[in-house]
Amino acid sequence: MKGGLLIFFMVIFGVISGYSTHLVGGEVSYECVGTGQYKIILKVYRDCGPNNANGTGFDPSAAVGIFENGALYQSIYMNHQTPTQIPLNTNDPCVSAPSWLCIEEAIYETTVTLPNNSVGYDIVYQRCCRNPGINNIVNPQDYGLTLFAHIPGSNNVTCNSSPTFANYPPLVLCTGQPFIFDHSATDADGDVLEYEFCTPYHGGTALNPAPDPPTSQPFNNIVWATGFSQTNQITGNPAFAIDQNTGEITGTPTVTGLYVLGVCVKEYRNGTLISETKRDIQLYVQPCNPNILADITSQGQMCQGQDNICDGMTATFCNNSVNATSYLWEFGDGNTSTQASPTHTYPGPGTYNIMLIANPGFICADTAYTTYDVKDKLIVSFPHEDPQCEINNSFSFNANGNFDPAASINWDFGPFASPATSNVANPSNVVFSDSGHYTITLTVSDFGCTEIVTDDIVVFPEVEIDFDYPPQQGCAPYTMQFVDASISWTPVAYLWDFGDGYSSTEKNPFHTYANVGTYDVTLEIETDSGCIANKTLSKPGIIQVNPTPEALFSVSPKQTHAYDPKFRLRNYATGETSGIYVLTNGDEYNYLEDLIFIDDTGYIEIIQVVQNDYGCSHEYTDSVYIEPITTIYVPNAFTPNGDELNDDYGPIGRDVIEFHFQIFNRWGDRIFESNNIDQRWDGTIGGKPAKEDIYVYSLWYKNVKKKVFKSNGHFSLVR
Repeated sequence: MKGGLLIFFMVIFGVISGYSTHLVGGEVSYECVGTGQYKIILKVYRDCGPNNANGTGFDPSAAVGIFENGALYQSIYMNHQTPTQIPLNTNDPCVSAPSWLCIEEAIYETTVTLPNNSVGYDIVYQRCCRNPGINNIVNPQDYGLTLFAHIPGSNNVTCNSSPTFANYPPLVLCTGQPFIFDHSATDADGDVLEYEFCTPYHGGTALNPAPDPPTSQPFNNIVWATGFSQTNQITGNPAFAIDQNTGEITGTPTVTGLYVLGVCVKEYRNGTLISETKRDIQLYVQPCNPNILADITSQGQMCQGQDNICDGMTATFCNNSVNATSYLWEFGDGNTSTQASPTHTYPGPGTYNIMLIANPGFICADTAYTTYDVKDKLIVSFPHEDPQCEINNSFSFNANGNFDPAASINWDFGPFASPATSNVANPSNVVFSDSGHYTITLTVSDFGCTEIVTDDIVVFPEVEIDFDYPPQQGCAPYTMQFVDASISWTPVAYLWDFGDGYSSTEKNPFHTYANVGTYDVTLEIETDSGCIANKTLSKPGIIQVNPTPEALFSVSPKQTHAYDPKFRLRNYATGETSGIYVLTNGDEYNYLEDLIFIDDTGYIEIIQVVQNDYGCSHEYTDSVYIEPITTIYVPNAFTPNGDELNDDYGPIGRDVIEFHFQIFNRWGDRIFESNNIDQRWDGTIGGKPAKEDIYVYSLWYKNVKKKVFKSNGHFSLVR
């Protein structure tokens, strides 16, 4: 394990009073979004770890002052977005960050309007307090911070945007290793940027932790402890330095402790300095112990569900290393891999020396070794056995494969087999006591590996013959289906004899018995595979076909009119004992009646249904036509006096297919209208009784032959 230092942007040691936020650092920048309009971005970082339990967190509203030529121009109050935790980003696999390391960032944003002037504006935010225990500051718990940015005046530039730092530094690095970090900024205006270390500003006090408004320039600097200065802010060898043109920070920390660091970026346009932005950060250095351990799962142990020695030429290597982030495997055959848990295929059987380097190329690297035995994959099989009949069945099995003759062999034939198990390679005379589908399992163990194969065999049942049929009795002609109920697991040939001179070779045939009588039925089946059989089953007298009566009648006349709808029926049915006539309109008559009257028009269907004592029935149908005759009568008076006699008024008729009726008073006002011949006037107007008078009607209708009739007339209302 290698020693080192941790660098954090946070304060870990010490807890001060409840007004403290344990600030870690911050920066302020701005973006010109229009003439005289600037978006102000304030970023504040704080320690969110357990050592800051008494901290108050971020201020919900940050008080920011905007100064013009040293005088307060405007106070603004900025609300922050939801704080986010900064990722570790150590970029060094030898650094093991502690679990309690936590830094939060709060971003405050707002947009302000600032008129152009000649001197520009200063943006200032101040907050107390820093963490105690900082090495390079005198009495660090008494210091806060001032975040500052300058908007140049219109004499130099109009609508400038400040530089913004591109990257957030890694939180952890190891002592003795060079620290290299790109601390450069980007500038939306393309101005020339120069970088330098600078002394952080002090701001806020324990008694006034969040000045509102903050103070203007000149700001108070922090006071460096003995041995530290603006150009020597962190103890290192070589010393920490920043490249003026690129912003790259280099150095190797050598002494543990907490350090405040100030980084400034100056913005030049056309050779003139127009603004300066300062980032205030804190670095913490402590010994680090990465605990890198390389470890390989031993062969023969379960690894990702595999036992590597049994996988043939292909081996999967399981990596149990601790705290490593990169790997180098050497497989002992000249091949390598950088995967965490690689799979490798060897050229042939043998014993190979395996090496794993965890974090190769770093000072914290660790190495593990092991050996792997590689053999051909164990292959086991046995030929599939053809089905047999349960009568006199006897099976033989043969184990095949690349296993050694001394390998452990176990057959499992199941509880219905005799014998049920065997440990010889080629068992024979295995007999099954019943028909069915059986799973045969062969297990072979050799050189510490086990292979299991299975196959199914079939034992056919003895052929059984049977068939089902519907109710035994029916009426001639009687159609029924016979259903095969035989048992056979192989194809069957069928021959049916229905007992009336007809036969069929179908499995479930339909058959119609045309004549009255009692019939024997015989089924013959034959199989030519599995259990071979030829069987016959006869069922005597199982079908009884009864006589069916015959319905028949005549009707006259075949056509008449609605004024004389009288018809004479003559019964010619035979073999019946009862019957009925059923008409289209639902009327029913005894089948022995010879005269009927039909109160309907159009085509009327007459159905004769007869039945005998066996319950057999038959139907015969004939029809007649009754010509409709349209008639309509319009009364000349009505008496709506509530005596239920002649209380309403309207036409009376039949065989009308369309209808329109209107009533008018003597002045021509329409007082009633209907398109339904059954809807009549009740002698009221607007819900009140109409007076006795003479009224006029208008009638329009169409008969069944689609001829149109019109008439007008008058009638009397008498009370």
